Amino acid sequence: SIDFSLGTRYYGYVRLTLHTIAGYQMENAALAVRCAEVLDGGKTISREHLIRGIEKCFWAGRMEEVLPEVYLDGAHNEDGIRAFLDTVKMDGWQGKRSLLFSVAADKDYGHMLQRVVQSGLFDRIAAAHMKNKRAVQLAALDRLFLRYPGCRYTLYDNVDTAFCALLEEQRKSRGQIGEERIYIAGSLYLAGEIKELLAHD
Repeated sequence: SIDFSLGTRYYGYVRLTLHTIAGYQMENAALAVRCAEVLDGGKTISREHLIRGIEKCFWAGRMEEVLPEVYLDGAHNEDGIRAFLDTVKMDGWQGKRSLLFSVAADKDYGHMLQRVVQSGLFDRIAAAHMKNKRAVQLAALDRLFLRYPGCRYTLYDNVDTAFCALLEEQRKSRGQIGEERIYIAGSLYLAGEIKELLAHD
C-alpha cells in the first residue's frame, strides 16, 4: 500500500491510501481528486467519500498482484516502461526479481528493452512470443539481447511456457534468502494472455 497526503481546495489536507505498489498511481489519484473537486465543488462528495473512494480504487493490469509476489503491469511503450521501472526500483523488494517480457512489433521495443536491461533490476528476463499477430519475433529480441553481454535471458516460444518456468523458479526460491518476485510487462496483449491463463487455472 501507498499512504500519501494531498492538499485540496475543498477538503484541506487529506491522507489517502492506495492499495498498490505503483507509485505512478499517486498522480492518477491526485488527478481524480482534482476532477471531483472541479465537477462537484465540494457539494455532494464528502471528505470521507473521497478517502474511501481512493482507498477502494483498483486498476487492473497496473502493478496488479495476480498471484503472491507476481505483478502484472500493462506498460506497453517507453513512457510506460519508465514508470514501471521507477516503481520496481522503489518497491522495497530485497529478493531476486524476474521479468516476463513481450512486446508488439510496432512499438519502439529496442528502447524499451534497453531501459529494462540497463536498469539492472532483474536477475533474469524471460522473453516470450505472444499469440497476437502484432507480436515481435523472438529472433528480433534475441538480436537486441545480444547487445547486452551479461544479461541473463531466455527465449520462449509462448507465454504459457515462459510463465510456468518463472513460477517454477519462484517456487524453488520460497523460504530462501533471495526469494524471487515475478514482474510481467511490455504489452497489453501480454497482460491479456496472462489473465486468460490465470482464468483457466
